Amino acid sequence: MESLEETLKHVESLRRDLTANLKEESGHWESPPLPYNVGEEVYTQGGGYYGGSSPFTSEEAEEFFEYNKYWVVDQPVEHDTQKRETAKKGLQQVNDSCEWYSGRYEAARALKKDNNDLSKDIDEWLKKLGENMKAVIRGEWETNVRRRSVDFDEYSEPYFVPDINGQETILDNHIISLAICDLDYLYDNLFDKKQREQAGKALGYSRLRIWFHELFVKA
Repeated sequence: MESLEETLKHVESLRRDLTANLKEESGHWESPPLPYNVGEEVYTQGGGYYGGSSPFTSEEAEEFFEYNKYWVVDQPVEHDTQKRETAKKGLQQVNDSCEWYSGRYEAARALKKDNNDLSKDIDEWLKKLGENMKAVIRGEWETNVRRRSVDFDEYSEPYFVPDINGQETILDNHIISLAICDLDYLYDNLFDKKQREQAGKALGYSRLRIWFHELFVKA
């Protein structure tokens, strides 16, 4: 199984391929000519001239060119249709079956999935992740799981924690580690505030910590 970092890099690569081109557009800038030459005497319709000289100085002429310039296409862009379609299918596959819900989330955003549909999916993901975290005691989560979550192979033995009924339950800390990494990412990156708060609660964060986090989060 890929790490979350590898999965997100893969999704980002597919996202870029959605706009892949075989040839980029090329062209040049042009500007319309000045209505009269710099320094030329400009006559009004009623006769006489405008202040004895053109209102355009050299600097103002440059501003005129800059403000009125327009892009002329010499070679139109040529889309890489095959690469774009392959990227779209790849992102859809990640969105449908990736073991990382964070990967599914980023794939859905890359595909510009409808926000209402995506929000329903996120609610379901958070529910499943929350279920994986239910029996984790805060202290054990800090000392036994998060500290080693970056390297699953070093800490592969299951351990015992009491469930909500006070009975000991064997938990697969690999699953817990996945849930924590997923929740951490979603907590920082979900676009919906209420769902970010839900992720924070699943991680065992206090209301104060979640409130403080919202002051700095970039939705």
